[in-house]
Amino acid sequence: SQSARDALIEMVAEADDALMEKFFESGTLTQEELVDGLKRGVAAGRHAGTAPRSRAGRGIPVSGEVQWLEPEWPAPPGVRVISTLRQGGSSEGPYASMNLAGHVGDVAASVEANRRLLRRAAHLPAEPMWLEQVHGTEVVVHDGRSDVPRADAAMTRGRGRVCAVLTADCLPVVLADRAGSRVAVAHAGWRGLAHGVVEA
Repeated sequence: SQSARDALIEMVAEADDALMEKFFESGTLTQEELVDGLKRGVAAGRHAGTAPRSRAGRGIPVSGEVQWLEPEWPAPPGVRVISTLRQGGSSEGPYASMNLAGHVGDVAASVEANRRLLRRAAHLPAEPMWLEQVHGTEVVVHDGRSDVPRADAAMTRGRGRVCAVLTADCLPVVLADRAGSRVAVAHAGWRGLAHGVVEA
């Protein structure tokens, strides 16, 4: 909704002096300025937990305490993308609180509880295929497998299959054909990008 977008623009502008000046001059921000400002703010911990709710289910929906970003983009039918924030889970200490990574030293039971909570809150149709990410270019096909493959990208042609990548200071990249019959997601850090993970 427009009110949620306006609130998001104001929130992003308040955290960046240059964007604040631009906002005062023009009354708005471009999509690129908004996305860049939001990325910088989330990375610096300025925006998490302060974003507006959106009645239309876009922007930053909140279900219970689990929070995620959901882009407004012309996605094909049946394709949905979310990027979780750090609030709302059961992990503690440096992993607080919505840690979904099983490879970083967090308590395994907390990671599993967080993954169950995400699946329930976001109404995911299936358990995501989690990857053992290594900043490489390996792509796996999600064909219903239940193991944890060593790869930095996943692709599926099957309905109801959830591909996932974990990011901290890397970018999640989502690719889909116009029909939504092929969907891929890549974990894109500087090494992966330099070696061609997106092209893979």
